Amino acid sequence: MVKSLTPLEIFERKKKWASKFNLQVDIDSLNWGISFCNDKFDNTSWSVTKFTRPDDSHTFSFEHHEDFEVFNHHFKLRNPNFDSDTTFN
Repeated sequence: MVKSLTPLEIFERKKKWASKFNLQVDIDSLNWGISFCNDKFDNTSWSVTKFTRPDDSHTFSFEHHEDFEVFNHHFKLRNPNFDSDTTFN
């Protein structure tokens, strides 16, 4: 049986990999991105930071490069004209 993590344990886990694989998304993609990540990924392996740029865009961060690639692919299909920043740390 897998032990469920407390909110503090989730926070500590996310802090270890914060800003590892990042993708900037436009302001209108926030709800889509959160729903997509909730459906596709474990809630401890991704996070979103709201309003990270002057244009009010948001940053999605991922623990695993594979999850980042899946999200990035689907985001580009949804919004091919948005020039999103990607960072790898």
